[in-house]
Amino acid sequence: MKKDIVKVLTFQHDELRDELKKISKKKDTEIQKIHKSLEVFTEKLEKHLKLENEYFYPRLLRKMDKVGVDSKKTKDFISKIKYIEKTVYSFLQEFETSKDIKGDFSGFKKDFKSMKQGLTLRIDAEEESIYMYWKLLKSNNK
Repeated sequence: MKKDIVKVLTFQHDELRDELKKISKKKDTEIQKIHKSLEVFTEKLEKHLKLENEYFYPRLLRKMDKVGVDSKKTKDFISKIKYIEKTVYSFLQEFETSKDIKGDFSGFKKDFKSMKQGLTLRIDAEEESIYMYWKLLKSNNK
């Protein structure tokens, strides 16, 4: 990948935050729009997680090993944020259709708020720690 991976991932984070904000502003009379926004969010999330899980994290761990940096804490961090990924997918499965959302709109709003907080926590943690670590390793490898 020739592009700066951290810039790409951070841009994707911004897109995810924007989608979450759009969904947050929707009312119970806009079920179809909520559903469509969740579909867009899910597509962007899947693209982002694929890049992170299949490209970024494996390469980060290899870089750490290559320069002799203990990667145990980083592996623990990755393991912990995987839990957030699972809770987001659980939410998306629970409210997969417009009918699911309409059938329990108050549950949707409550669970959406919780999912959004968890995902935002993950995004912030990645940007404030792991992505910075990548940049540090990259600058030391030049």
